[in-house]
Amino acid sequence: PKLLQHPKPLIDTFYNDFAGLYAGDTNTIKALIDSADWPIWMNYSKQFREEFIQKDNSLRKGIDDWRLNVLNPKIDGNLDLLYLFSGPDILYPRLFFPDASSVYMFALEPVELLPNYSAFTLKEEVIYQDEILHAFRNIVGDSYFITDYIEDDLESTLVKGVIPIMLVTAKIKGGTIEEVFFFEP
Repeated sequence: PKLLQHPKPLIDTFYNDFAGLYAGDTNTIKALIDSADWPIWMNYSKQFREEFIQKDNSLRKGIDDWRLNVLNPKIDGNLDLLYLFSGPDILYPRLFFPDASSVYMFALEPVELLPNYSAFTLKEEVIYQDEILHAFRNIVGDSYFITDYIEDDLESTLVKGVIPIMLVTAKIKGGTIEEVFFFEP
């Protein structure tokens, strides 16, 4: 008998590379960034990962126990998840349903397209890194997202909409960005 081979999923490199860079993934940084700019990126990576991981670990401590003991026995975790609170809330579907096959998120928040981050000047890059760090400090530091912060964090100089935060969160949680598409119901 011939074994069926599943085709590899297509990976949207523009979005996946963006997510890797701003999640502070050093392998992505080394693959995509000129070595002359590594110090800026490695500093960003260290700062992002230290802040995110410390705060993420404290957030998850209680949620993990509750999910394992209360939620998991009642719900098949391998089902698709329709999540009606979206944008920066991407942290929560993966915390509560880490094994969901697919997560479909619906948002009223501004979505926006990613900028052409590969064409940023050094100054724009530093500003973008600072804005991403600031947005994550609010989201993860408070363990919830205050709607009023959307104006400040997601409609700032360069970081616009929820897509950057969603992509970075998915990547740091071990995801690969296979596809990003926009639609309106």
